[in-house]
Amino acid sequence: DRQFVEITPNSPSLLNAMDSSYTFVAWAKPASLPQATHPYANGSAIICREGQNSLMSYYKQGYFSFYSYNLSLVQSNNIYGINEWHFVAGVADDSEKKLKVFVDDTETNSVSYSGSLLSYTNQYRIGTCRDSSTWAHWFNGTIDEVRISNIARDPSEFNNYYCGDVDNSGSAPNRTDIIYLSNI
Repeated sequence: DRQFVEITPNSPSLLNAMDSSYTFVAWAKPASLPQATHPYANGSAIICREGQNSLMSYYKQGYFSFYSYNLSLVQSNNIYGINEWHFVAGVADDSEKKLKVFVDDTETNSVSYSGSLLSYTNQYRIGTCRDSSTWAHWFNGTIDEVRISNIARDPSEFNNYYCGDVDNSGSAPNRTDIIYLSNI
């Protein structure tokens, strides 16, 4: 049974989240390797902005990837097996002009880009993506604790998420700039 979550960006902060720097974060437990059905991405969508304008996915032979439509694709340097939970983050840092992918609290790769991030008014999807009118990139597994932020998150913050969302005082970190948070 294929399931997904669709988020209609009807708040200004979510609608404009990709105008400049942004971050996608989720816990993902893939149950199988992606099917190689798409000529470019070959990935299973964890978080997607409609039309693949931005996509964080489980990719090819077990890599995690982060893709921005007009810029580039960055994939993890390591292969990650199925049936294992992984903390995954994709960061588009417009001030540094870099796309970065983090897995289990570690930056695993980055690529530089030139140009500008594109803004769209399309839906976000968790667990699938749509190419034009065709549903594709189904994620086979479990996705939890999805976050979409309208800033490039600092890697030091990922340790809080990875280790249980508490700071040294035992309090939850300040989340004023997380514009979507879901436990699925």
